[in-house]
Amino acid sequence: TGNIAQYYRQNKYEKIILSDRSDEMLSRLSASFSHFKDHHIVKMDIQDEHHLEHLTLGSIDTITCINVLEHIEDDEKALRNMHRLLKKDGKLLLLVPAFPWLYGTLDSFVNHFRRYTKDSLGKLSQRIGFVSQEQYYMNCFGTITWFLSGKLLKLKSFNKELCKQLDEWVPFLEWIETFFHPPFGQSIITVLRKA
Repeated sequence: TGNIAQYYRQNKYEKIILSDRSDEMLSRLSASFSHFKDHHIVKMDIQDEHHLEHLTLGSIDTITCINVLEHIEDDEKALRNMHRLLKKDGKLLLLVPAFPWLYGTLDSFVNHFRRYTKDSLGKLSQRIGFVSQEQYYMNCFGTITWFLSGKLLKLKSFNKELCKQLDEWVPFLEWIETFFHPPFGQSIITVLRKA
């Protein structure tokens, strides 16, 4: 929906490209960002090499991929295509769900193909030609709620009221994690550099 792209607007960038393969999502992006001259909206499936023709290979300095890779069946192909788009020393910022043992009914509900470990993500990205610059877990409290909801209770949808209550705790929990990176978490944040 472009909620991350708004943070890039605070910096001086020549061009910001927003992409999706869904026409519905592209319409939402268009409604929010088409009035910015430096924002370009592109229909693209990162698994499809033909879609890369919209962009110049080796020209992008940063790719942000937040809660996307786990929804892509061929994650290696997607990462290879991102690698091709990045210029030398370009960065890929990834946020993916952590721990395969945490995969449950909620993952199925939101169409996750997989969850990752630091090691599995590190080996995959290294095989493609990325160098890991930073990697850490995020949202340790979310691990507990995801385990209870998706593994023990086997919920098949989100409880809106419970989600609302948990959201009230997010600023406090986020503040705690600014002091240290927890030893586990619901998600992994990784910063990769094109070698």
